[in-house]
Amino acid sequence: MQTKSLKEISEILAGYTFRGALKSESQGKIKVILAKNIADDGTINYPELIKITQAPPRTNAYVKNKDIPLSSRGVFRAGVFNAEDSNIIAASSTFILRVENKEIMPEFIAIYLNSEAGQSDIQKILTGSTIKTILRRSLENLKIPVPTLAVQKQIIDINQNIQKREKLLNQKINLSKNIAEGAIKKLLTT
Repeated sequence: MQTKSLKEISEILAGYTFRGALKSESQGKIKVILAKNIADDGTINYPELIKITQAPPRTNAYVKNKDIPLSSRGVFRAGVFNAEDSNIIAASSTFILRVENKEIMPEFIAIYLNSEAGQSDIQKILTGSTIKTILRRSLENLKIPVPTLAVQKQIIDINQNIQKREKLLNQKINLSKNIAEGAIKKLLTT
């Protein structure tokens, strides 16, 4: 199978460095993606994005539809941004991978980077002793396998199926817990 470096298939952009801690502002029109907004399964928690009112000065850290935010420190997770909103910016705790190659689906890249093989490859390029970090030039040279579009679609379908099954299993577990709690409560009050 062919492999390509990330810089061959995507533009890699650094997130914007804000001065000071970000505080969510209810009237904010600009949302910020932080590393913590990318879940282990690659989903982006849109409702938890911080809102700010002050637009940063000229930056290319605004996220576009199908961009891949990738956390750059600590725990390394990737997700695909699926929204047409143009007022979302990535913070410096993330890189933005903007796929330029039509032979590669952004969803596949995110799945690969979150996979055991992808995480193993990422571990090899980390720097820092206490808080691990990915350097941009190291990320640019990271090689990933590039299967055919048909195989990429199969991998995406498998991943989506697993996510749906996990969601249903979690709902089933929560329902079972609620039933057990209700039964215990009833037995203790009678």
